[in-house]
Amino acid sequence: MITFRHLFAIVCFSALSSAVFAQQLLKGIVVAKENNETLVGASVIIVGTTIGSMTDIDGAFEIPNVKIGKNKVACSYIGFNADTIEVEVTADMPKEVGFSLVDASAVLSEVVISTKVNRESSSAMTMLIQKSPSIVTGLSKEDMKRSPDRSAGDALKRVSGTSIQDNKFVVIRGLNDRYNIAMVNGYVLPSTETDRRAFSFDLFPANLLDNMLVYKSALPDLPGEFAGGVVVMNTREIPSQNFFQINIGTGYNTQSTNQAYKFGSTGKTDWLGIDDGSRAIPAGLGDYEAFKKNESSSATRFEQSQLFGNDWGITSYEKMQAPINFQLSGARRFKINDVQNIGLIGALTYSNSPRIIKNDSRNNYIRNVIDGKTYIDTSYTFNDVAYRFGTNLGGLLNFTYELDAQNRIMFNNVYNVSSDNSLVERSGWDSSQDAYTKATSQGFTSTTLLSNQLRGEHNVTGLKLNWNIFSNRIGIATPSLRNLLYTVPKNETDVPYRAQISPAASLTSGGRLYSDQNENNQGINLDISIPYSALKQKNNNLKLGAFVTSTSRDFNVRWFGYAANPASMEAQALALLPQDSIFAVQNIKSGGFWLKEGTTPADNYTAASLLPGVFAMIDQKISQNLRLTGGVRVEYFSQSLATEDVGGTQVGVDTSYLNVLPSVILAYSLSEKSKLRASVSQTVSRPTFRELSPFSVYNFDLNTAVVGDPNLRAATINNADLRYEVFPSANQMFAFGAFYKYFKNPIEQTTRINDISFENATDATNYGVEAEFRYKPIQQLTLFGNLAYIRSRIQLDSSVSQGNRNVRELQGQ
Repeated sequence: MITFRHLFAIVCFSALSSAVFAQQLLKGIVVAKENNETLVGASVIIVGTTIGSMTDIDGAFEIPNVKIGKNKVACSYIGFNADTIEVEVTADMPKEVGFSLVDASAVLSEVVISTKVNRESSSAMTMLIQKSPSIVTGLSKEDMKRSPDRSAGDALKRVSGTSIQDNKFVVIRGLNDRYNIAMVNGYVLPSTETDRRAFSFDLFPANLLDNMLVYKSALPDLPGEFAGGVVVMNTREIPSQNFFQINIGTGYNTQSTNQAYKFGSTGKTDWLGIDDGSRAIPAGLGDYEAFKKNESSSATRFEQSQLFGNDWGITSYEKMQAPINFQLSGARRFKINDVQNIGLIGALTYSNSPRIIKNDSRNNYIRNVIDGKTYIDTSYTFNDVAYRFGTNLGGLLNFTYELDAQNRIMFNNVYNVSSDNSLVERSGWDSSQDAYTKATSQGFTSTTLLSNQLRGEHNVTGLKLNWNIFSNRIGIATPSLRNLLYTVPKNETDVPYRAQISPAASLTSGGRLYSDQNENNQGINLDISIPYSALKQKNNNLKLGAFVTSTSRDFNVRWFGYAANPASMEAQALALLPQDSIFAVQNIKSGGFWLKEGTTPADNYTAASLLPGVFAMIDQKISQNLRLTGGVRVEYFSQSLATEDVGGTQVGVDTSYLNVLPSVILAYSLSEKSKLRASVSQTVSRPTFRELSPFSVYNFDLNTAVVGDPNLRAATINNADLRYEVFPSANQMFAFGAFYKYFKNPIEQTTRINDISFENATDATNYGVEAEFRYKPIQQLTLFGNLAYIRSRIQLDSSVSQGNRNVRELQGQ
């Protein structure tokens, strides 16, 4: 029989056993104190035991089964003085420590320098910023976990000199998306937009990332096509320990949550970001030639128009739901033997973001010069209310195979589907029609991204070799974008609004647009780092690299517009019907409405580009405190585009550029905790496929058409930076900087009489100052923030200036 005394003995024994045998994971990183470079192959052991580990290719180590309590930990590395520290290991979480070894009098050739660190903690991020030769800032996984940010776009708001447009497009140092580049795990991501060079950062959930870095100064091993910054996202890799977790969250927006809202027709799978096919061009409609043939015959004109359903109605709802986000993630680490490990990490994320955007004013002004005097006239003034429902469904699956402490191979995979389902209601005044207007735009856009990468990191007899092979596929589908416009004459406000249905097809009112864009890019990157000694300084580095990227794009559009006979009294009466019934099947008839196809040969294009290149870069210590990093990057860029003009004449673009892009950065250590950096470089900005294509399409937001220009030229940018940094401790920093940029032939979006296009301006400047800080007043509290003041000026050619205004800010600042 078990008595109370037996139970008490069992409890005491269990507690004693836990105290004696409780164990925990000890992990950390080993660096050289002289330059904070990580050390590969260092030995770390628990003093008085046989338990220990070697640092891997990142300079990181892990020692499992360390007893709870105080432990002495020793670290040694050939060519460096050994170090021993005392560590208090607790049961609540793995213990993280760090060693900073002092260089001995002689360093043997076997010392290997690695430029990577443990990427997750804020202290690791501070160390990376401190030791990086480039001017760089960023956020660690630890930073992102402490914030409410759900996507990479949300998190980027917290980076100095960086802001976000539409919750997804990055603006760095006042320069719009065309001057910035997105990368993941070391390779460039393609554009996620059909009409601009921009990456939608809301595609990447923040909790799938180890960190995000924003490089603001150029180096030869960074892409040469940027002026604002390079945003590098690093996804999670081999786990330090097995885990499985579920995260569920929600939010509350005072302007949206539980507020009354409106919405158009939806599909059954919209919540997944995928159209269920209900918006597709009707089956049996036929291609362009078949539709035009049927359109010319009164016997088939209305029959084929009636195949399109009446999906113009708008429904009112009482309460908009709160946003939700969900993540399921897990990791496993398998040990093959003493040196070989396999890591697997996967995640599935979902989020949606219903929101209402009210009082979104849009105004257009015309500058007229008459008899030497300037007059400003209002072209239109609109007020928009937007109802949007965005979704994001993402998956990540990464494999890592560690052959030994010096070699590993990774296979990284990301798949993401995002959508934007929207209804925009517009009201206002339009002087071109001398009328009050009411307009709506209903659209659903789904973007899919599949990214695969195989890469390797190797240390061979002191040489560091990195390679990666990557493939990206992006698809952007917009089925049945619909615009409808009602007006009432200025002097007849007592009459009802009338739908503007013209005899010809128009996207402005009664238009339907279907577009698909598919882009593939593949490439290979290879670089080798060679340590050397020169100028009586050790641990210098020569880095050589080669790369090639191939990109192809297919863009296809079909669009239709409802038409009416202006002499038909019945059609004029039907134009007074409300939006939900105006295009009902019974109104598609003789004397009513029918669909015309407005597609032209210029609405479709195919394009391709090829970017091979090489670079050479040195990282040389001039003295104990002065470090020079620089070199040259050579890029040969060829670009082709094939389309037709409105009349069917072939239009082709076939251009190539050879760009030699030098860069130099000087870093001077004023003390162990402060540094001054100066940088000069040249970069480039090339025309995009969309900017070159003569394709013209009506843009509801801009209230005009946007058309490309095949004659655009590449722009060159000269950059200069100066930055002062202070690092009081491992996870604290203060930085102050200034920058200046000069643009030659910058590509600008310009307003013409009937549309918006793109032109090369003469030149431009962009300059400013910025500051950022990270401060820990107490151990449990971290404060961080940033401030930037930026200005720009662009000199326009007389052919693209508005009135007599030849100088203005850069478009998009």
